[in-house]
Amino acid sequence: MSLRIEWDRIKAQSNVEKHGVTFEEAATVLEDLLSVSIPDPTHSKGEARFVTIGMSERNRQIVVVHTDRFDTVRIISGLRHQSGSKSGGAAFPIVLQDS
Repeated sequence: MSLRIEWDRIKAQSNVEKHGVTFEEAATVLEDLLSVSIPDPTHSKGEARFVTIGMSERNRQIVVVHTDRFDTVRIISGLRHQSGSKSGGAAFPIVLQDS
């Protein structure tokens, strides 16, 4: 069974310009059997958001921010994963909270 994946066209174009990743490529990460998904409670205002890190069909490590809406995954953002930023911190900071 394949995932049903959707996104906003305007946001998708903006994402390519900003991060160099198409949502079509980001969608392939969601089907990577070795990808890792975690909840993103910091950015979950009104809907549960998730962050998935995995390999795209272009063999690039991509971070995908998405939400699940019933039987559909909606991509919010996709960017190339980097081990660190210019400041030495995480390129995509993720805050995990204890229950």
